[in-house]
Amino acid sequence: MNMPETVERPSQASQDHENVFDKIEAIAHILEGKKELTAEETEQVTKMLNEVSDETKRLDGKVRSFFQDEVLARIRILLPEHPFFKELDANSGEFVDSVDLLIGGQAAFARIMDGIRSAQQSIFINIFIWRDDQIGNRIAAEVLAAADRGVKVTIEKDRLGAIFEHAEQGKQSFFHKELLPEEIQKARFVDAAYNRAGEAVDAEQKINPLVQKLLEHPNITIRHNAVRNDHSKYYIFDNTRLITGGMNIGDEYQKEWHDYMVEANSPLLVRKFRERLSGQDDFDKGSSIEFSLNLPSTLVEKKEIKPMVQQLLSNAHKEIIIEMAYFGDSDITNAIIEAANRGVDVTIIVPRQANIQDALNRRIIREILQKTDNRAKVYLFPRMLHAKLIHVDEQLTFVGSANLNEEATERLAETNVLINDANAPLTQEVRKQLLDDMAMSTHARSSNEIEWGILDGVTAYGEQYAGKFTSNSLRSIGKPESSASRADSLQARAKPMEQEKQDSSDLLAGKQAINLAETKYEVAVNPPATIVVNGRRWRLEGMSGNAKGATLNILKAVWDRGNLELVIKGTKRIGIGYFSKDFSQEKQASLNGTQAKKLLEHLATSNEPFLIPDKDKKPTGVHIVPMSLVSG
Repeated sequence: MNMPETVERPSQASQDHENVFDKIEAIAHILEGKKELTAEETEQVTKMLNEVSDETKRLDGKVRSFFQDEVLARIRILLPEHPFFKELDANSGEFVDSVDLLIGGQAAFARIMDGIRSAQQSIFINIFIWRDDQIGNRIAAEVLAAADRGVKVTIEKDRLGAIFEHAEQGKQSFFHKELLPEEIQKARFVDAAYNRAGEAVDAEQKINPLVQKLLEHPNITIRHNAVRNDHSKYYIFDNTRLITGGMNIGDEYQKEWHDYMVEANSPLLVRKFRERLSGQDDFDKGSSIEFSLNLPSTLVEKKEIKPMVQQLLSNAHKEIIIEMAYFGDSDITNAIIEAANRGVDVTIIVPRQANIQDALNRRIIREILQKTDNRAKVYLFPRMLHAKLIHVDEQLTFVGSANLNEEATERLAETNVLINDANAPLTQEVRKQLLDDMAMSTHARSSNEIEWGILDGVTAYGEQYAGKFTSNSLRSIGKPESSASRADSLQARAKPMEQEKQDSSDLLAGKQAINLAETKYEVAVNPPATIVVNGRRWRLEGMSGNAKGATLNILKAVWDRGNLELVIKGTKRIGIGYFSKDFSQEKQASLNGTQAKKLLEHLATSNEPFLIPDKDKKPTGVHIVPMSLVSG
């Protein structure tokens, strides 16, 4: 089966900074539909294959193939004597053979703690939920021990997850012992809406001395006070080892919850992952392993998950197996129905009772059964199924942090892995596990076998919009960052091994960039009219409500974009939303990079009002006024 079309074409910036995966895509493009190559094409492919060979040996220590099987087979036919194949065959260099599927919390956390213990230089942890429970403390203790021996540790923890930490399981949050009033209300709502047997009743937080030790350790940087809507979960050890998937840090994954992580040992792949996260690289066709991401508020906003799922479903020929915690995106639901109705064997494994949005799940499953005349097969898993996995035509596996609800497809940052190799051990293991899960589940043969009560329709409607309300309303109530800036966060994500010493101008192929990482800004945006910079409160005056909101969005975007995103080309300006990679897209209300930096510096240091100029540098009458100067 062919890899789905790319979500977006490579930009000039990524072309100027070609990596192994760019060359793989270029080779696949040259070979596409051709039985033989011209002399010029042969020379091009030979040159790029030499470079792929050299780069994999340099970074991963041996020749490795990241090519899809059909692409590699075509190269082998056309260039049978190339030394790449001799070295590849000698060391079993198929990369996907060294990618491991970690099934369940016991396997995943064992590998995570091994990674922490083995790390010699750096550890990067990005997590949505970190509970103050047994496994949460064990991982924290290992992190502290690593820092004590000199390892540099960075932890990115989204504040949004604190709602679920206070509302579920033992109701103990590791990092967020105190919530704001709005957050407490949301946590109480989640707790009341889903009263689960066996969970703690008291949400009063217990003091944990280990938390303070982590926060105060000189080798540990923790960013946990901002609501970033980042639902992704991944660990990077020494820039050589990556573990990513759907599991948060909590005891439930070691007990009744079923989920997956994927582990890969490859400096080359880690570099690819970090470049993708920072917006420096695009999805590349032709490779056997790739990443599909949702990335809000980075250099270029990416929403790749939904298009990728839609392409996987529409391109399926024989079979689709979906093992999923949460449904709700109507476009994806329709794509599932369409696939089943055109004759694809569609199987869905879903929790019999989900921890949240259970009524919405049941409504979607009933709809799929009804609109396919029960051609789709549905299996109700007996325990909580937290997986986010799609398996297509016994060849493609798409797994990670992204659910199939609107939160995941439209609003949250997510990271998924796409593996395209029918013969890879991981592919075989995925299929075996899915068959095992079906065997232990109940086959619901019609919508009548899906429990449905008189109030479930109203509940499902509320669940569909509760997530949107929660993430949007909490987007701006997080406390200002206390341990590091958002600029540092993006810089930490963006630094692959081979680019530690390159500045942002180099990475952006000569485009001028302003670096805010040199100055620490702690920013919170509070609609409709206030912004806090380094603890100093300001209010917008002299504009309509819409203009206030637009300007606040600009300021927040400036902050979120950090050191790589304040980019100037001529008079192009920073937009309210994202802008295209060639900087051709321009929004109406905007500040250019120089104005943005000047504004942040002013708000961080001055007591005077700030006058915002218009495009022609004329006064607009719009002021950002210190709260101390605002009457009332």
